[in-house]
Amino acid sequence: MLFRSGSFDVSITLPQNYILAATGERYDAQEEEDFLNKKILETEKIIKHLDSADYKKDLSFPPSDKKFKTIRFKQDKVHDFAWFADKRFHVLRGDLTLPHSKRNVYTWAFFTDDEIYVWKDAIGYISDATFYYSLWNGDYAYNHVTAVDGVISAGGGMEYPMITIIGKTSEAFNLDVVITHEVGHNWFYGMLGSNERKHPWMDEGINSFNEMRYVRTKYPRATVADMIGKDSTFHWLDLNKFKQAYSYYWLYAMQAKRNADQPCELPATDFTEGNYGAMVYCKTAILFNYLMNYMGEGDFDIAMQFYFEHCKIKHPNPIDLRKALEYFSEKKLDWFFDDLIGTTKKLDYKIVHYSKETSDGTYLVEIKNTGEIKGPVALCGLKNGKVVGMIWYDGFEGSKVLEFPPAEVDAFKIDYFSFMPEVNRKNNTMRTHGIFKKTEPLKLNFIAALDNPDKTQLFLAPAVAYNMYNSLMLG
Repeated sequence: MLFRSGSFDVSITLPQNYILAATGERYDAQEEEDFLNKKILETEKIIKHLDSADYKKDLSFPPSDKKFKTIRFKQDKVHDFAWFADKRFHVLRGDLTLPHSKRNVYTWAFFTDDEIYVWKDAIGYISDATFYYSLWNGDYAYNHVTAVDGVISAGGGMEYPMITIIGKTSEAFNLDVVITHEVGHNWFYGMLGSNERKHPWMDEGINSFNEMRYVRTKYPRATVADMIGKDSTFHWLDLNKFKQAYSYYWLYAMQAKRNADQPCELPATDFTEGNYGAMVYCKTAILFNYLMNYMGEGDFDIAMQFYFEHCKIKHPNPIDLRKALEYFSEKKLDWFFDDLIGTTKKLDYKIVHYSKETSDGTYLVEIKNTGEIKGPVALCGLKNGKVVGMIWYDGFEGSKVLEFPPAEVDAFKIDYFSFMPEVNRKNNTMRTHGIFKKTEPLKLNFIAALDNPDKTQLFLAPAVAYNMYNSLMLG
């Protein structure tokens, strides 16, 4: 495997009252360190008085200082360099201890008055992102990680080694998620050096999976409604009924259900605009979540840490990742890399029948693979709507009778926790008593709602009509 990385030694000259953030370490810059320390104290004081009458938002540009300064940055083992400067920046600094090496890393936030109310807590977002990505994938390799509040025409954020620029956002939750995603690129685009042009899922997709895992870890109750700044009382489209991770599944399923999807393993230039987001970001994220839950988080994390440690700055390809995951899962992963990543084949299992052995109470549940992929299947036993047991079974073709251990259950459900990337989830449940055992409870919705596989949805919409014979009609 070829080792390729860059070394940068950059000197930037600009008026003295500019606040500068960049890739790398500052060298011979005691005056700049003192300048930044002063700005940090000023920023902390402003934040303490944000809610007082003394605080006034000010986005005016002060005149540039007539004196100039030159700041030098150096960094090895990066493949790009970026810098940002503004005379209006506030500055915050934090630090964290990495989970594996216990090395200390500094975190930095540079932001203006424009969105100071959400950026005031940005150090926590940067530090949390760096910690969790290190915990799951391997420790961050550099000494600084920085997020900058700036203008970016594409929206969202843009990653560079050790530093990211974040576009406009008005919600703290969304700022945390965007910062996390962009900081996360330090692992896949950055330290690993994955080629997003050839294999975009290896960067954006795996990064989106980590972002999804981060949200689930830090905000376990977050729903789709939180993504648009709403709370649990926001009922429109039932957005408050679905966990935030549902948004990744929904974007993939929306394309897949009408066969407009594309394989994840395509060059970036071959994707349609909609599929670049739906397949590269969203489908890859739910596929890796599927694989992680099948393998178990412990073995999956060990595999990803091994992959990261042995492929850093070596520009790995899909074969390198596949070898690591197959070795630590002790399984052939053709169904994952060849089918789910490499094609548009669909995964779908359904419950056909169940019976109960009288000798020891073991259940025999017949499952049929009605899809095109022999992916693993998770079968859950439920009692009063709560899971009393879940077992992963290796994938198969056709029908197979699966043994489920003795338990007090009133229903069986495939993939209760929505780990599996099934496009059709309406055939996953069978109750053990009553009539219409495979029919979900009826739910009435006004006009529209997100697809709910646990309900038989009926949509109602008002209608108004008029003619000379019937006059005004409402329905």
